[in-house]
Amino acid sequence: MYYNDLTVDNTFTLDMAGYRVFVAGTLTNNGSIIRNGNTGNNGSTGGNGTANSSGGVTASVAGASALSDGYLSGGIEGSASGSGEPGGKGAGGTAGNTFTSPTVGSAQTVALCGNGASGGTAGAGGDGSNSNGGAAGGGAAGGTATASTTKPRVATLALLMLEFTTPATPVKYTSGAGAGGSGGGGGGGGDNTGAGGYGGSGGSGGSSGSGGGVALISARIIINTGTISANGGVGGSGGSGGNGATVSDPPGGTPNTGGGGGGGAGSGGTGGYLVLIYNSLTDTGTITAAGGTAGTPGTGGSGNGTGTNGSNGATGNAGTDGVLLHLQV
Repeated sequence: MYYNDLTVDNTFTLDMAGYRVFVAGTLTNNGSIIRNGNTGNNGSTGGNGTANSSGGVTASVAGASALSDGYLSGGIEGSASGSGEPGGKGAGGTAGNTFTSPTVGSAQTVALCGNGASGGTAGAGGDGSNSNGGAAGGGAAGGTATASTTKPRVATLALLMLEFTTPATPVKYTSGAGAGGSGGGGGGGGDNTGAGGYGGSGGSGGSSGSGGGVALISARIIINTGTISANGGVGGSGGSGGNGATVSDPPGGTPNTGGGGGGGAGSGGTGGYLVLIYNSLTDTGTITAAGGTAGTPGTGGSGNGTGTNGSNGATGNAGTDGVLLHLQV
């Protein structure tokens, strides 16, 4: 978009959507100008154990959707989480990610930013009186960013945001690689001595946020009292573990069952690449290209009788910070 002057009021958000913003005169931002990644999805809560069922597998959740390209590159997608696993009866609870492991972060080429963060780990299932809970599911590795050969170090190249290593077929610069998915909780242990019952299922992990995009603003004068950002998306929260059975099979006894482990917190997406070209900048607001914050870990489910509670999921990893480039001309 091309403006003579542009004012963004304090109740408005301008999403750059992958396109450059040019202002011949003064850009006054009292609101928000953004190219932020999307938030990861929250994990699901594990099912409670019963006399005859563990609650089954807690499904994994998809990663945050990518930012689509405009003239400039979008941000890379988030990664799917691991599943939460069923509790046991007699046999131990299943280890997290036995059914669906979290997805490794997507790689990126021609990148101006860094590698993706690894996914957060989950909590283990609690022990029953006759079997141990399942192990916690681990987080997946972040994606690898292959750095661009050149950098947009001067205004002329930054305005184009293209790498001319092969002059006949220049390619778009990208921001950074994707974050890995978070682990699912382990299933709780069960009891089959006299009065049996199943442990609770683990919660599934939260998926990772998507990366911030490439963003560019060129204005003769910038006055910022609001927010200008190309941040990574926030990670999704882990699902809570299910509770151990409170009823027995056959009826009349007291089951001693473990709670399911909490799902790992989704990791934040990689920060984007934000370019500001100006003659004069007055900034009393916020200008950032930060990695996304992690989600909240899932809590472990409650054990019953002499069974123990499932462990809480671990706090996820913040996304790798992006790059903020100032070019004064």
